[in-house]
Amino acid sequence: HDYVQMTAKLKALNAANPHLSVLFSVGQSVQQRELWVMKLFGTKVIGRPNTNLRYEKPKFKYIANMHGNETVGREVILYFIEYLLNLYNAGDVRVTSILDYMDVYIMPSMNPDGYELKQRRNANGVDLNRNFPDFYFGKPDDPFQPETIAVLNWISKESFILSANLHGGVVVANYPFDTALSKDCNYSATPDDTFFKQVASVYADTNTVMHLSKRFPGGITNGAQWWVVRHSMADYNYFGANCYELTLELTEEYIAPEDHLDGYWDQNKDALIAYMDQLKYSAVGIVSDDIGNAVIGANVTVINNAKIINSNSNGFFWRLLPPGTFTIQVSKDGYQPQNQTVTI
Repeated sequence: HDYVQMTAKLKALNAANPHLSVLFSVGQSVQQRELWVMKLFGTKVIGRPNTNLRYEKPKFKYIANMHGNETVGREVILYFIEYLLNLYNAGDVRVTSILDYMDVYIMPSMNPDGYELKQRRNANGVDLNRNFPDFYFGKPDDPFQPETIAVLNWISKESFILSANLHGGVVVANYPFDTALSKDCNYSATPDDTFFKQVASVYADTNTVMHLSKRFPGGITNGAQWWVVRHSMADYNYFGANCYELTLELTEEYIAPEDHLDGYWDQNKDALIAYMDQLKYSAVGIVSDDIGNAVIGANVTVINNAKIINSNSNGFFWRLLPPGTFTIQVSKDGYQPQNQTVTI
């Protein structure tokens, strides 16, 4: 699907499923193409805590085609949108439970100009996966690109919990950190390394080709263990937006012939669903004061884990964790810290 065909496909799916979808753009590329996003949601809400506070479902996202010449993810994710809608309409139990629990946002192409130009970089010649703020090195060398700015603004507004971006050129589930202080680093762990290995393994274990990788044991790798990449989108999502993101490399080839697409779809469709389901591995909390008002921006920490997330504009938080028992502490200036033990 070129840009015109992709746009028509998304509009047709949205028009056929107005009760389950919203199509919108988060901005435009250098050459003024829309950065389309399809939001998918169920007709019911499950998992809502017993509270009078305004509730919004947790948010999940997939982004594809960040590199213009990596086209398989774009095609697979277009199939995936239609697949989820069809399964929900047919009453599939697993997909219904996912879309009733969370809102799912899918961007089929972050780099539509690069796709049309058949090149990795955007129309300004910038690699978008080297164009995000870095945990150690701050701003990227190149100016922030229109596509990057649009995505930064979008993820700041939506407060995503879990996500993945889809690439090609190798087959592996890559987890943060990609960056490191030294290019010679052979592993760069986040405070949530155990959780990241868990969800990367879920994707790889559900994708037989990935799981059987001879290059990457189990089909997963830490980013810096593979090769150090600075200013990546996945790293920024984690440290800058409290969204846990994998980089999913789906294929050895970059631009696949059309007759290969069905095979790649079969390899990835179940894994894409299994990964979404991992958002349920979270402690869901409400931060409120003595009279029940939401406390916005409270610090939420897990004892013996350095990562800090914050309660959202409605006082809720989702803290992704692997199975186990943890002590969560909530604190904010002017309030007494509160601890609670949870089991995932």
